[in-house]
Amino acid sequence: MEFNITIWVEDRFFKMHVTRVYASDQVERYEIKAGGRSVILRNDRPLLRISGSKKKPNWKVEQGAVANAGALALTILELEKIIEEFGDVEGKINQVI
Repeated sequence: MEFNITIWVEDRFFKMHVTRVYASDQVERYEIKAGGRSVILRNDRPLLRISGSKKKPNWKVEQGAVANAGALALTILELEKIIEEFGDVEGKINQVI
């Protein structure tokens, strides 16, 4: 699953390319690339869906470093919005975004 997101941070737009690099019954990993840098974020959304939990996924930076916590929070919000809107239908995400 690949798509682009754009966030507004400190009076600038940042466009990022997102790729789901791993998915299992317990975790998902997304690689986010922007400005020559790369970060891998992990969440537990599949496990929460299987267990029927209504909790929000727990996101963690698995690889790379994030200097701006606010930018990370906005990135995660945008990721969650797109994932919730389009789910796991990869073709639909690639067509729409």
